[in-house]
Amino acid sequence: MERKLHSHGKDRSRTDREQMKEKHVERGSRFRHNLDRYIGCSLIGILSLLRKRRALPADVSSIGVVMFGAIGDTLLAASIAQDLRVAHPFARIVAFVSNSNKATLELLDGFDQVIVVPIMRPPAAVVAMRGQAVDLLIDTSQWARIGALLSRLARARFTVGFRTAGQYRHFAFDAAVAHRADQHEIDNFRRLLEGVGIRGRALPRFKPALLAEMAAAISKHPYVIFHPWASGYRSEMREWATHNWVALGELVRGWGFEIVITGGPEDVARASALADEFRPDRGVSVLAGRASCAKQR
Repeated sequence: MERKLHSHGKDRSRTDREQMKEKHVERGSRFRHNLDRYIGCSLIGILSLLRKRRALPADVSSIGVVMFGAIGDTLLAASIAQDLRVAHPFARIVAFVSNSNKATLELLDGFDQVIVVPIMRPPAAVVAMRGQAVDLLIDTSQWARIGALLSRLARARFTVGFRTAGQYRHFAFDAAVAHRADQHEIDNFRRLLEGVGIRGRALPRFKPALLAEMAAAISKHPYVIFHPWASGYRSEMREWATHNWVALGELVRGWGFEIVITGGPEDVARASALADEFRPDRGVSVLAGRASCAKQR
């Protein structure tokens, strides 16, 4: 099985368009955000009454990590796989992901299996979660109730997740760890490990061979990747102004680095416009909407 970086043409198959639409809805629907909040809280409350909290098993041979966040959160959350591997070297580690971030897992090391959970279809999502029994299940979701709800319904002997202020999601777990706004998010993910007696230290690790191949395809010179646009509900609140990216870019280029601007197919126009802000534009390239990692037979 060979992995290659390949470009997309203008034409997309019906399946690709449907997946793109589903990703957008997963990340940015106000209706589904409210549904998750009001219905999800009620369901978690009811389910929490049906089972007492359990103790962490003495023997852990399988571990699940729930990662339904956007790309940035997925990259940071994946770092705990390395610490879990050190603490439980013979355990099987499974990642439960959504359609929105499944491609990100192709880049990351540390997982023995990746299971895509169709979170837009709750019955099918429950089936996907229950299809793989684990001794320990860690939900890295910080705000949405869907991760907590599915963790509660999964076939797991022990679950741990965040207690986020005002979200009422922690009732789903056997152990809950406070999510703190005064520290970096990677430290919050490491705190989840403290809930099961593990000290987190690792950083996200990419698959070396794939990373080298991507680097060779992008540029032959040292470069810095700019990913300027967020996704999800109220994403505009988490985006930097264009002039800030330009100022940072000029500083980076002054250090001798080239700039690669990334993004999804929906970001092509904005990525090109940002690249045009640099004068001269030499040393600035746009990868948005042009490439993805895929398995080729």
